[in-house]
Amino acid sequence: MNATELSLFVDLTLGCFTKTFNEPPSLQPPSIEFSSSNYLDHTGVIDISGRSTGCVYLTVTHALAEELLAEMGEPERTAETCRDLVGELANTISSNARSHFGEQFKISIPRTFSEPPGDLAMPFSTFVLPLQWRDREAILVIGLVEPTE
Repeated sequence: MNATELSLFVDLTLGCFTKTFNEPPSLQPPSIEFSSSNYLDHTGVIDISGRSTGCVYLTVTHALAEELLAEMGEPERTAETCRDLVGELANTISSNARSHFGEQFKISIPRTFSEPPGDLAMPFSTFVLPLQWRDREAILVIGLVEPTE
C-alpha cells in the first residue's frame, strides 16, 4: 500500500464515523508495525483478496462500542451487538475502499471476535491507526500487500 491508498482508508474511516455518528474520531499518531497485532475488546475483520491480499480490521473497546450503540439508539448492548457493530463498521470502510479500488479489490463478509483471533494472516508490516471518539479508543489496522506475479 502506498501513502495515497493509506490516506484513503483514513478518510473513509473518518467519513464512516462522521456519517454514522455525526462526529469524526480524532486521529492519534499512526505507526507501521512489524510484529504483534493490536486487539481491543471487539474486532471486525474483513479479508481482502484480488488486487491486494491480507485484511483490514477495526478493533474497539467495549466502552466505545456501547457508546456508539447508544448513539444509534440501540437499547441492546451485549457483546454480540458490539461485535455486530464493529463488523458493520469494518465492512462499511472496506466496501467504500472497494468502490475506489474497483472490482479486483475483493472483500469478505465480516468476521467478528471478542477475543484476539489466532488465525489472521497478516503481512510482515501493518499500518496501525489509533483513533479516539469521545475519549474512547479504537484502532484501524491495514495489512495489505500486492500479490507478486
